[in-house]
This record gives sequence, C-alpha cells and structure tokens, in this order.
Amino acid sequence: MNKSGPDPYEMEYLEWLMAKGTPVRFCSGEQAQKVEHYDFLVKGVKVEFKGPKSIYRGDPPQYTRLWVEWQNVMGNIGWVRGAAVWIVFKEPDGYLYVRRPELENLVSVVNWDAFTTDKDYSLDLKAFSRSGRNDRICLVQRACLLELASTKIFKK
Repeated sequence: MNKSGPDPYEMEYLEWLMAKGTPVRFCSGEQAQKVEHYDFLVKGVKVEFKGPKSIYRGDPPQYTRLWVEWQNVMGNIGWVRGAAVWIVFKEPDGYLYVRRPELENLVSVVNWDAFTTDKDYSLDLKAFSRSGRNDRICLVQRACLLELASTKIFKK
C-alpha cells in the first residue's frame, strides 16, 4: 500500500520548508517510498526524513542515539542504502542533515550477518533484527553523525 500523505513530523518539516520558500514536494508513490527510499524532493534533491524514535517500544522518543536501517522488513535494502542524497533527522528544535552515502559508509563497518534479536540495545553499531521480521538495524550516536564532513544543523 502506498503512503497517502506525510505523517505529523513530515508535515511539520514540509511546512517549515514551505515557510522558507524552499521548493519541496512530498513523494508518496511506492517507487519513492519502498524502492528508492525517499520522502521528499527538496529543490529537486531526494531527501529521506526520519522522525524521532524511541529505543524501546513505549518509551518517549530520544535524540542522542538514532536508528539506521540497513535492510528493511521485507529483506530489501534499507533506507541508508537508498537513492536519497540527504537523510534528515528531526531534532527537538530543528533538523539534522546527513549525506546518505557518508552515513552508509559509517555503518558499513557493522557485521550485518551477525545480528541479534536479544533487545539489548546498549551497544552502538551492532546489528539487530526485530523478532519475526527480516530487517537489519543498528543504533548510531548522534555525536558520530556530527563528526561527518557533510552534516548540517538547521534550527527552526
């Protein structure tokens, strides 16, 4: 099923860009969302947007450690290996922009074949798969993303 429209965090991002006069379009088609892994065209550039997530289901969203998807739940490439140029993470007071290829390179050191389903998410750059799913995900410190050459922070 195609995603029909932006979620509340994506809508907030869309409205922020539009208020600044930035040309932007939300992309809801299956090719964009599930195959190429991008949500927006911002000035014609493919952008994947990530809202805040919690570490453990039911906990409040947090911003110091971020989930990265190497392989999606269908066993296909995850968004970190998609077609987006930028990955944009929602922050409490703005947005963290990271070039997708740099983030992909950062997490390429993870042994994605040695994943665990133990739910002990205390380690960063360790491959996890959620029980009953075919995904591969890991956690990365926000501080590591700030060290990447391309990273930009935009305040609202």
